[in-house]
Amino acid sequence: MGRDHNLQMDSLIHYGTPSSVPNLSIHKPTILPGDRGYEHHDIAVQQVKTNKDDAVRLTTTAFAIIYALINICHDTKAKLPPNMVRAVGKFFNTLQRILTYLRNHLGSNVVKRVIHHFEDSTLIAKCNAGLEHTQSIFGIQMALITNSSLAKAELDAAARHQELTEVMSKWSVYGSSAQTDSWGLSLSTLSLLPAPPQIFHGRENKLCTIVHDLLHKPRAHIAILGPGGIGKSSLALAVLHVDQIFHVFPDQYFIPCDSAHSVTDLVGLLTSHFSIEGKPTKAVLKHLTRLAGPVLLILDNTEMCWEPLHSRGEVEDFLSHLADIKHLGLIVTMRGAERPSGVQWTRPFLPVFPTLSPSAAREVFMDIADDSVERDDKVDNILALTDHLPLATSLVASLVAIEGWDSVIKCWKAEGTSILSDGANRRSNLNTSIAISLSSPRFTSNAEAKDLLALLAMLPDSISIMTLDQITESFPQMSRCMTTLRRTALVVTSDNGRHITTLVPIGEYMCTHSAPPTILLEKMYNHFYVLLDIFSDVDQPPPGGSFRPIISNLGNIRSILQYFALQPGPHVKGVARAIIQASNFTYYCTSL
Repeated sequence: MGRDHNLQMDSLIHYGTPSSVPNLSIHKPTILPGDRGYEHHDIAVQQVKTNKDDAVRLTTTAFAIIYALINICHDTKAKLPPNMVRAVGKFFNTLQRILTYLRNHLGSNVVKRVIHHFEDSTLIAKCNAGLEHTQSIFGIQMALITNSSLAKAELDAAARHQELTEVMSKWSVYGSSAQTDSWGLSLSTLSLLPAPPQIFHGRENKLCTIVHDLLHKPRAHIAILGPGGIGKSSLALAVLHVDQIFHVFPDQYFIPCDSAHSVTDLVGLLTSHFSIEGKPTKAVLKHLTRLAGPVLLILDNTEMCWEPLHSRGEVEDFLSHLADIKHLGLIVTMRGAERPSGVQWTRPFLPVFPTLSPSAAREVFMDIADDSVERDDKVDNILALTDHLPLATSLVASLVAIEGWDSVIKCWKAEGTSILSDGANRRSNLNTSIAISLSSPRFTSNAEAKDLLALLAMLPDSISIMTLDQITESFPQMSRCMTTLRRTALVVTSDNGRHITTLVPIGEYMCTHSAPPTILLEKMYNHFYVLLDIFSDVDQPPPGGSFRPIISNLGNIRSILQYFALQPGPHVKGVARAIIQASNFTYYCTSL
């Protein structure tokens, strides 16, 4: 039966009642009796109920639009015009926001919904505006489904939901283009964007900086740098979902480059994403150049293809060609502290990402862990294990929500970072994320760098570069190793670069998987032994900074002495003497 194309969008929207939407178990807010703050929370609770009703209406409308698109794209063989393709792409971005809201709030407790009611209202308003925009365009320019389609649409809601889920899985940003070819529509050009990060704290200033550069500096080229698990991808995604960016850049692309190990792989990803043919490099550049409006291109994890020395020059050459496109804004995320050459990166450079501040790490943790548990001492103990690394903080918070505080702390002491390594990829497995950094060509090209990193991992406190130079003076590759560790962002510096240390998760991983050479450990032990000997030979140690080298390294001294105390050998007596001297020094300091 042929389709009648005379129905209007409003007819379809009226048809899409809540009964036609997959079952949503959105709980009603509950107010505890006798709460003196009831009056103060009444408005917030009412807003929670309004948000719930709005969410149902949004889902109903979105479902109706999706159903129309499925029917239209299934039977049409003509390609949609570019403006309609962009309209569908924007609708899918709106749909991602709706799905994100529902996933975060289905089954969530009342307290969270009341606390976040304002953010929810803002998100729902944005979704509503996006759907209204889609309805206005498609109601005028596109034909819709027929009466026979409506009859077909009255199938069981659960079966329809399953069909919709299968179709959506084919439209993901990583999906195959086989189905889109059968529709004669290049759905990959819709550039489906991953959902924005819902838990995002401590990076607001950097987000504002990037947004400002993209909006006010022509042809902004920005490199987001830092160690693995620091939140580079999350920041890039947050940029895409800022309203101003969404409106200024009609064409947005987020390309994960995890699987690209050469410039050929990188260009192949882009040609596949854009569904274009021809000589790959020229085709990509031609496609991006021909796009009418400003384009924002984000290449995530670009270090995968840039790291190998044999392909680095080709990758840098390709990036420079991308940067030459006048209306293209370019963002790359990369592990480490180096920007590719050949591109005029926007100044001032975005600094290498640090870990979260204690307050931001606490916010991330409490957003994920159980709200009912907020004991400061336990939160601080847990966060100390993560060193405020965002990935580690998120994973340990999820574990605490399931296993409880005491169990997680106990397991960490026994197993280290492996308790946060049950996931399948770098974003859900801490050990995988660390291992990727340690296997990078920049790191593996300098074998001694691993030895130095393993030595630093044994030191719980930072150590001065000057002290490290004294200890490793016969270590010929010391300077080169230090440069390698800085370039790969596997160490962090403090005190204006005068002290160096590893992040706790990286240190824990190294202690489990790699031991430093005995010669380096012995040099460290001998250095600390001499310092303690000097103290023991002084009858009345002078006050002030005379023994600052011991004070600043007391934790490191204990760690090294503990290691040698467990090793058999002729140095046992010397270790025992050093332990006594360290105890005496601690007593002396506390009695001042």
